[in-house]
Amino acid sequence: MKKLLPIPVLLLTVAVFAQNGYEIKVTLKPFKNEYIYLGHYSGKQYPIIDSVKLNDKSEGVFKGPKKLGGGIYLIAYPAKNNFFEILIDKQQHFSVAADTATLKKQKDFINSPDNLLFNTYQSYMADKGKEIDIARRNLTAAATAKDSIHWNGQLKKWIQPFLPIEEISSHKIPIVFSALYFI
Repeated sequence: MKKLLPIPVLLLTVAVFAQNGYEIKVTLKPFKNEYIYLGHYSGKQYPIIDSVKLNDKSEGVFKGPKKLGGGIYLIAYPAKNNFFEILIDKQQHFSVAADTATLKKQKDFINSPDNLLFNTYQSYMADKGKEIDIARRNLTAAATAKDSIHWNGQLKKWIQPFLPIEEISSHKIPIVFSALYFI
């Protein structure tokens, strides 16, 4: 009987230290001593699911006991007049640091490779957005199969570098990128 006692103790220890819920550490400059909000896309609405008051160093932690559903979330500014997007999937314990002055060019993520890839994708798409929009319109208006093949090829050429399905097939990122491609 004494030999079996360590097994339940070990299981209890593992359960206590397992990552439960979510914990997203945020540094968002220049805001200090103000609330920021974590929201989730839900149709045309953005329901707020959490809020946190930033400290004097512009730091705060969104934290909850239950894991969040996977998808694209947003972190909204104090006035709720602007936001930036993050991905949440399997990894729900990570950090993000950003400054609103350089937000479009730089967001630093720690312990979230999904968000590093998503951030790279968003930057690339911002640069290529006009070209992609023109190609989508031309594809829709294509009169011949040859035109359709050409414009579809152009779209795939611009988007394909962000569909490394074999590298991250266990994540929802390829699904998100594929969905964005066909929007």
